[in-house]
Amino acid sequence: MPHDLLHGSGDGGGSGSPRHRRPRPAVGAGRAGGGAADGCAPRASFERFLAGEPKPEDHNSDWHEIVRSYVAAGKSIGRVRVVRRPLTDYQRYQLAWGIPGNIAAGEDIRVVDITDDDWGLPDQDFWLFDQSTVVHLNFAPDGALRDIELVDNPDLDRYLNWRDTALKNAVSYEKYVRTCRESP
Repeated sequence: MPHDLLHGSGDGGGSGSPRHRRPRPAVGAGRAGGGAADGCAPRASFERFLAGEPKPEDHNSDWHEIVRSYVAAGKSIGRVRVVRRPLTDYQRYQLAWGIPGNIAAGEDIRVVDITDDDWGLPDQDFWLFDQSTVVHLNFAPDGALRDIELVDNPDLDRYLNWRDTALKNAVSYEKYVRTCRESP
C-alpha cells in the first residue's frame, strides 16, 4: 500500500502539514479510497488501470484544482509516498496515474522506499496538519478507506519526527521512477 506524507502550509509559510500513509502487506486490490476525480468511483478508476485502459484526461481533476488554488494563494502542499518492493498494483496505479498529474498541478511529491530500511516509520497511516492536528486513516483489509479518526492529544514530537525522517530519506518522484527496478 502507498504511504503518503502530505505536507503543506495553510499560511504559505511552508510550516508543513504532512499526510503520511504507510504500505501494508501486499493487498491485491490496494486502497480504493484514493479520491480519483475522473467521474467514476476510485475503485472503478483503479480497475480501469488494472485492465490496461488509458488514463482518462480528467483523472483526479478535482484534486488538481484544489492543489492549483492552494499554490496560487501562496500555500504549499506535498507528500512523501512510502513504498516497499515489490510494488502492489495499487502503488503502481498511484505512481502511474495519480502522481504525475498531482505534480503538474503543483504538488511536491517525493518517494521513500522502505524495502531495505523502514527508518522506524509507523504502520499507521496519518495526516499531520500544520504541525498540530493528527488524523489517522483507517483502511479495510482490501485497501478501501474505512474511516478517518481525529487523534486526541497526539504525541506531536513523534509525528513530527516521522515526518522529518520520511522527508530526509525521500527522493524526488522523478528520481525514483528513473532508478526504481520496477516500473509503475
